[in-house]
Amino acid sequence: MTNRKLSLIVGPFALATGIFTAGMLISPPVTMALSNQGIDVARMAFNAPNDLPSFDATYQRHTGVLDTLR
Repeated sequence: MTNRKLSLIVGPFALATGIFTAGMLISPPVTMALSNQGIDVARMAFNAPNDLPSFDATYQRHTGVLDTLR
């Protein structure tokens, strides 16, 4: 590759890198963060139905070889 071909490849790349870097230093992008309010556990417990079956009544607590089948 001749020196002229190399400069035609490297020159625009260096120019684009310089413009990009200058743009990031002058005005960097700003992200808008959304505050996470979380889950209101008390409200979920208050609104939950009272006639739900227990977890153990629905699923076996342990899943092993010696568990009895229903």
